Amino acid sequence: MNNKKIMWILNITPDSFYDGGKFNILENAKQRIEEMISEWVDIIDVWWFSSRPWSIMPSVEEELSRIIPVLDILDTYNIPFSVDTCRNEVVRELLKYKNLLYINDISWLKDEKILDLISGTNIWYILMHIQWNPLDMQVNPAYDDVVWEIYSFFEEKIKIIKEKWISNIILDPWFGFWKTMEQNYELLRNMNKFKSLWYDLLVWLSRKSMIWKLLNNSPDEILSETVALNLFALEKWADILRVHDIKEHKNIVKIFNELK
Repeated sequence: MNNKKIMWILNITPDSFYDGGKFNILENAKQRIEEMISEWVDIIDVWWFSSRPWSIMPSVEEELSRIIPVLDILDTYNIPFSVDTCRNEVVRELLKYKNLLYINDISWLKDEKILDLISGTNIWYILMHIQWNPLDMQVNPAYDDVVWEIYSFFEEKIKIIKEKWISNIILDPWFGFWKTMEQNYELLRNMNKFKSLWYDLLVWLSRKSMIWKLLNNSPDEILSETVALNLFALEKWADILRVHDIKEHKNIVKIFNELK
């Protein structure tokens, strides 16, 4: 991928930190999908599970019951979508959707059977960094060197992925989770170092606590600050911005491209 892309978070969870509970009703989700398509979003990312600290992942059956009705709607539009999952049983059920182009793995590649399922397809595998799991992710996010350790994590996992003959790989350092505020900003300052791995970078900074806690604010009040940080991320070679707000981020991508 050569062009900067905007990935919109379609949050169908009942309890996420920012817009949980807004789109878990099917009609609300359908209306919002149409609005986002009208704003020319590049990718729609279906986020069904709140990975906030101390959360417990629901069953496979619950996961499928949340996402299948939404994907049935999404697949009627001509827009690529991504699904956040870490279980091969789910991925197996999703391969029928023609517009599924991304699997966003929210584990540390814990289930390698996912790779077997998407090998030989045109699906992109998004490798998200994780140190532990949501139940204890913020208990003690310890690193000697956060940038180098995440770089090493990516190197190790990329080898496993490539052994399955998968070259469509995207890297996500996953800001906010498993990192302190200071570690998040250190990671962002040095994110361009990951480009030496020769894969696209996905960045999810949208309305994160690393912004609103620093400013003693709330997620609802930091749109302009989110946009500013994402512009910095573009300068640090981000390729995909995963966001809640489309129009504002399409605008900064346009400005960024003009500056280049």
